[in-house]
Amino acid sequence: MAHAINVSPAAVSSWETGKVKPGTANMTALDAFYGGTGAVFAIYGLTPLAQPTNAELMAKIEALTALCQSTGAVVEHLAALARGQANPTARPARAPLKSKS
Repeated sequence: MAHAINVSPAAVSSWETGKVKPGTANMTALDAFYGGTGAVFAIYGLTPLAQPTNAELMAKIEALTALCQSTGAVVEHLAALARGQANPTARPARAPLKSKS
């Protein structure tokens, strides 16, 4: 079993004797090794983390992308202010209209 989940036999022994608890990644590997029932987590009084769906992951990626884009705009604005531009995002003032007199 140690070989199957890529840990040393000594690590498995320390889990079995209660000397240490396996980390989250190893608990997940152990749980998968024993059929994914969640029993390994239950032994330690934990519940397995729910795996997000692809739709949930995509929603998080889209939210982070939007956040990064807006943060980038703020950083550009602050950098322009630091360079001495009074209002870098303001539109240039229009020239006054000539009167027809």
